Amino acid sequence: MEIHRKLKTENELAFFDQYEGVVFGVLKQLTIHPLSAYYDDLTQIGRLKLVESYEKFPDDPFDEENRGRFVGYAFTKIRWGIIDEIRTQNLRTEREQIWDESFDYTLTDSDDCLLESALENEWLHEVLAPLNEKEKRLVIDLCIYNMTITAIAKKEGVSRKTIYQRRNHIKQKLQKTMYPAKGVIK
Repeated sequence: MEIHRKLKTENELAFFDQYEGVVFGVLKQLTIHPLSAYYDDLTQIGRLKLVESYEKFPDDPFDEENRGRFVGYAFTKIRWGIIDEIRTQNLRTEREQIWDESFDYTLTDSDDCLLESALENEWLHEVLAPLNEKEKRLVIDLCIYNMTITAIAKKEGVSRKTIYQRRNHIKQKLQKTMYPAKGVIK
């Protein structure tokens, strides 16, 4: 297909004000949530496909009689562009080899492993020092055993809300301990 027009700088604002909603409509239809890791990238791809649609659409999209046809045309072009990008990302992810953590121990010197382990233990003791027993158990359950809030609440015989409150209290306590001047972990 040939290019019928170029989007001029002076028309960009009016064009995106009028048609950018199509991009967000496609993202919504594909159930891509704004908190998704790729949302911003896919939004940009959608915008590029929108401009490409403008350039290749045979009629003037600013004419009221062509508006509906243009929206349908752009929607399809944006949708397929985003789907293609998602497929490409999925293929790339599938082709990446996952690093087996057991290789860490075979590829490093045993003295380095022992030193690293000792430093990790020392750091863990330093972090846990200002906490009481309940708080220590919660940190260990969350960080070491990777337990869910629900599982910890069941184990402790308390509500999930209580566990969330304890966790938030621990965060505040550790922020003050680790960064007393600022009180914020960065």
